[in-house]
Amino acid sequence: MWFRGRLEKAHRVAWILKYGRIQRGKWVLHRCDNPPCVRWSHLFLGTHRDNMADANRKGRTAKGERHPTAKLTEAQVRAIRAAADPYALGRAFGITNCPIHRIIHRMTWKHVK
Repeated sequence: MWFRGRLEKAHRVAWILKYGRIQRGKWVLHRCDNPPCVRWSHLFLGTHRDNMADANRKGRTAKGERHPTAKLTEAQVRAIRAAADPYALGRAFGITNCPIHRIIHRMTWKHVK
């Protein structure tokens, strides 16, 4: 919506009308996880990092095999970690040594036990 001569999202306008200006670097976030919501009690200020942490806590981020660019399944990740020669297994799965190293050292796929 147009507000004070610029295009703003409705939830940001709702915040401004109720609480005043939004500090630089702050985002207006939703407790209800409904982006079109403009109910003041559902809104709070936070940073981009706060927004990502909130999404992660609530299970709204795509990780592992749910990620659209994932090339492996959780079962394949477990097999790589258990393999005597994980690099050979990685080649069989069609991935290079770098992602294998990151899987073995739990730099990626951290959620897979």
